Amino acid sequence: MFIKYFGKDFMNSVFTIPAPSFTKIEIKKILISEFGISGVIKNLYSDRDQNFLIITKEKKYILKVYNIAEKKETIELQDTATKYIKNRDPQILVPLTVDYQTVEYKGKLFNLRLLDFIEGDFLNKKSMTIYDHKDMGVFVGRLSRALLGFDHQAAHRIFEWDCKQIGIIENNLRFVNTNDKKNIILYFLNEYNKNVIPIKENLRMAVIHNDGNDHNIIINNKHKTFGIIDFGDIVYSFQIIESAVAIAYIYLNNKNPFEKIYAFLQGYQSSFELNKLELKSIIYFMCLRICITVTMSAWRKKLFPKNKYLTISEAPAWSALNKLSKINLSKLSDDIIKNVQ
Repeated sequence: MFIKYFGKDFMNSVFTIPAPSFTKIEIKKILISEFGISGVIKNLYSDRDQNFLIITKEKKYILKVYNIAEKKETIELQDTATKYIKNRDPQILVPLTVDYQTVEYKGKLFNLRLLDFIEGDFLNKKSMTIYDHKDMGVFVGRLSRALLGFDHQAAHRIFEWDCKQIGIIENNLRFVNTNDKKNIILYFLNEYNKNVIPIKENLRMAVIHNDGNDHNIIINNKHKTFGIIDFGDIVYSFQIIESAVAIAYIYLNNKNPFEKIYAFLQGYQSSFELNKLELKSIIYFMCLRICITVTMSAWRKKLFPKNKYLTISEAPAWSALNKLSKINLSKLSDDIIKNVQ
């Protein structure tokens, strides 16, 4: 399928090319020949790449096999960003690169990174209280603070999961199967155009992780947030999107989300202060993130109809958008400012 955004071809996107499909036997040979290690190999899920947990006698690693459509400079961006964070805030654990190799497989070149494994549990394993959401906010705020001043040419990209790229959302509307659903997306796009576009020049820009959810944030044995993985969505965008993405997941995962959203933002604010315009805009970016979830699902399930994982978040996301479309977003924006600033 041939897609164009703003004159740029996306035929060979990481979202249109299937993930790598190495077997454990093939990975075992690569580990020995290219990385000089051997151990137990376990498959880990990845949407567009292929990940393995490697358990040797000495330690554990993550082996990431990148999608062949992933640009080398984007991989370098991820590596450089994690090193920058580690230097700025050593207490934030991030997956640092141990080794990097390029291997040929069935006539194609694949980039592989061997990464440190971070011991701990994902945040989604924990039953989250209000205080836990505040603690999560403190952590994500620290991440934003650690990334301050970081830049990389590859971060300045047109990326499908970047909330500011509303043209991509508009383009993917054609894959949404009913007019009612299309109208819901158009409603949120109109709200964004009406409320955020007039102030967007005053919103700070930064390189952001862009996927701070409870499947990527790691807690230690004292249930404190201390690590984050998966820098594949890293991008230069509006600073406020970092926290908007996090609260989008909080909204999706909770029946009564706003108290927890306020707690998260209060925690975030204590580590990294957001100004009034950023807080005013956050609810609109939160809604756009959920719009991306459903439009990406609509698009990619046509490309990969057998991949059921692509639609796992579709139903709850549509439910969330239906509810949000009945809420006065302007009032909600004011409520966020009152409860957080």
